[in-house]
Amino acid sequence: MEGASLPEGHRSISIGHRFVITLESSHRQRTVDKRANWLGNICYNFDQPLMPNLSRFTNNDLPDHFAHQIRDFIRIHWYDAFQYDIHALTISDELAPVYFVVAEEPALFSHAAAVTRSVECNGQTYSCGGLSAVLTYPAFRKRGYASQVVQAATEHLNTGSFDVALLWTTPERERFYGRFGWEHHPAIRTLKGSQASPEVYDDFAMIRFLSERAQKHQVDFETHPVYVGPYSW
Repeated sequence: MEGASLPEGHRSISIGHRFVITLESSHRQRTVDKRANWLGNICYNFDQPLMPNLSRFTNNDLPDHFAHQIRDFIRIHWYDAFQYDIHALTISDELAPVYFVVAEEPALFSHAAAVTRSVECNGQTYSCGGLSAVLTYPAFRKRGYASQVVQAATEHLNTGSFDVALLWTTPERERFYGRFGWEHHPAIRTLKGSQASPEVYDDFAMIRFLSERAQKHQVDFETHPVYVGPYSW
């Protein structure tokens, strides 16, 4: 409501034709339609733009409120994770995660993580970077935030000492990731689980051959399965 003052402790931010409203100091958020005027104690501001920042964290310094928002999203969309331990590390230390987030405190808009793992192919071990947990909360989509975090995570992988980089997605998102240099090779098959009896992981894989060694052995990746470990990322 233009010209209206917000009660003490309230904050409202415009996100185009819809608005995320924070009530008092509790950080409980609601989305209301542009047609709304007042709803109980809720006020909104048509003029205040979003001012999100891109930040980078590890498990050592990832703020708790970001960690909870990442885990909450994962619990809904990849529902086999965090169902019984909501306080577990967002991504295990074993994967040496680096988190890239676009956020306006305290709200996380978008996230992607770069992880580290070794993979095996045709009897050879390769250092592998991975792109994991790419997500954007629905109210903040179509604003380029996912592109920011994916580009930042991909650039991190490019500058590391990795032989290859892997991600799994859906065919519908091939074009999106392709903008950042990721490629789908239909012949590449990935395996996970017990090394003695692994199972085929048939999600849509995209790969980058980063080192000269991996580029020379690309045919091995296309003719032999790639074992990624006990679980994917």
